[in-house]
Amino acid sequence: MISSPSAALRKRAMIAVAIAMVLALVPAVSTPAAASTQTTASGTVVQAQATVAAPNAEAQKKSKITVKMVKKTVAWNERVRVRIKVKAPGVARPTGLIKLTAGPYTYYTTMKKKHKGALVFKTPYYLADGKYKVKAEYLGTAKIAPSKTKKAAKFKVKPAKISVSFNF
Repeated sequence: MISSPSAALRKRAMIAVAIAMVLALVPAVSTPAAASTQTTASGTVVQAQATVAAPNAEAQKKSKITVKMVKKTVAWNERVRVRIKVKAPGVARPTGLIKLTAGPYTYYTTMKKKHKGALVFKTPYYLADGKYKVKAEYLGTAKIAPSKTKKAAKFKVKPAKISVSFNF
């Protein structure tokens, strides 16, 4: 069972990706400055033209996302909790969409200003027993560049203990 984001989150993610792509493709625009003409002693006209770079849009700040498990071993009837931190130099409270992948499961969550760059995500349902690796991806905003975790966090879901006894 894979969790899918709501339509609003999906729309925000697509808009953020589209904005990032447009900003990456727009070259620096140059505008011609006033051309100057000079006449040399021999009578030839020399024309010089200088270009002035147009003010470019503010560059995106680099971001770093980290993932840490609240508990490394979870019982089969517990929901998994993951601590996510996003840091961007010069941005006190980063916001934006976060994609979290744990094995075959994918989750989306939104970091808001009230989180101050750190939040704890709780899976909406229990996971099957086994070992998992968790990776996160910050999808970025217009001012903050997207980033991915470099190292995956690991956790284990313990199976249920079943004891069967027969009394004949």
